[in-house]
Amino acid sequence: MLIFLLIGYRGSLPARAQPDNRAFENRLSLDSTRRLDVQVDMLGFVKNNEYFNSHQDGYTLWGTQLSPAFVYRISPAILLKGGVFWRNDFGETSRPVLQPLLTFKLSHSNWNFLFGTLEGNLSHRLPEPLYNFERGLTSPIENGLQINYVSPASFFDFWISYPQNTLPGYVRQEHFWGGLSAQIPLVKYTAWEFLVLPHVTVFHAGGQGIRTNLPVRTTTQGAIGFRCRRFFSSPLFSSLDLEPYLLGNLDGTTTHRNGQAFYINSSLKTRWVDLMLSYWNGTRYRSDYGGDLFISDSRRLNSPSFWQPHRNWLMLRFSKTVELGGGLSLTARLEPTLDLQTRKIEHSEGIYLHYTLKENLLKEQKNLQN
Repeated sequence: MLIFLLIGYRGSLPARAQPDNRAFENRLSLDSTRRLDVQVDMLGFVKNNEYFNSHQDGYTLWGTQLSPAFVYRISPAILLKGGVFWRNDFGETSRPVLQPLLTFKLSHSNWNFLFGTLEGNLSHRLPEPLYNFERGLTSPIENGLQINYVSPASFFDFWISYPQNTLPGYVRQEHFWGGLSAQIPLVKYTAWEFLVLPHVTVFHAGGQGIRTNLPVRTTTQGAIGFRCRRFFSSPLFSSLDLEPYLLGNLDGTTTHRNGQAFYINSSLKTRWVDLMLSYWNGTRYRSDYGGDLFISDSRRLNSPSFWQPHRNWLMLRFSKTVELGGGLSLTARLEPTLDLQTRKIEHSEGIYLHYTLKENLLKEQKNLQN
């Protein structure tokens, strides 16, 4: 039924998640021309978190990411990519992070199969309680296998990644992380559209023959959402969204940490800035890859055992992305948060500079359809 809905709908729906992270997505495109491209993706970022509670640390992420690669389109359906990922955190005295990028991609009728480096992190279009936005800055590379369907009307993504390996005799566990994310259109009128947003992620830590006292652990997070969007023809306002979610998590080793939550976003896209009002009400919710604001566990360095069973807050987001031309864009965000339990206001802000260069290295192209 899910696949039928994805293929059968032929409308035109903006592929926008909450909040709007399209500027951070990085997908490999195929066409009918055999070509060898050099592709360079750059992200400069500064994100400042002013948090002073017992639940999460305040800190600043400031640095750059650079991903030069060769992209060879063998045929209209097959693509190979090879390159390196380089990340430099400003003020860090250790060596920059350097990782290989190797991707095999097979496509047919908007369906894609990927092996190697995935179209991952924010490209999964997961809600923040399941995937922390900051992982796109600190740990963006995912390796494994992936099947996705990407069109202007619909979106489907299934993946399994292998963030950490192990072997007999090692002291570390192996980690698997995978899931399913989709945007399924229901109805579209001239000025209205309605979508269903199912999401599931699974994290597993374990291994055989390893020397560790850590337990084998499997956690599952699920979310079911609904998006109602109203379009406007006004030069001042383009759309108004309402996006509620019901969420839950299951821990395979304990029962007292199974949790649930309600999460709702209402956003207004204007000519000058995008506004979003977010409300979170969670009880014992936890997620290995979810945002710090959403979970009941503490990730604060000086209070790792702190546990807040109930989390309840309100956030107002201001966001703006400006296309500067030539593959260059700038995104700015301001996110003040009101903790409805402590009545304290904290805030986070960030600036992100994106640049993408694609240059064909083959002077003579051969159209493979001729």
